[in-house]
Amino acid sequence: RRQMLSPPKRKSKYSLSGRRLDEEEGNGNNNNDGDLIYYVPMTPNILAGILFTLFFIVVLNIGLGCMGAIEGQSTYVKKMPTIGR
Repeated sequence: RRQMLSPPKRKSKYSLSGRRLDEEEGNGNNNNDGDLIYYVPMTPNILAGILFTLFFIVVLNIGLGCMGAIEGQSTYVKKMPTIGR
């Protein structure tokens, strides 16, 4: 028998979110409780979104660090030296 932390929710014809794992009947596990829905904590789309966000934050951090390391002139003059000097 399975032990669950929260009581299982009854199966409805339509779910509000697509984050559910339906157990198909006749899959060989000899359970007669096909009316239960187990919610999956993370779907591939959620995982892809989290990985993209982490990648974007890392690239943004590197880019801003490189842009912050660019130095300008320490002194400015009104007339630049002639070309070739």
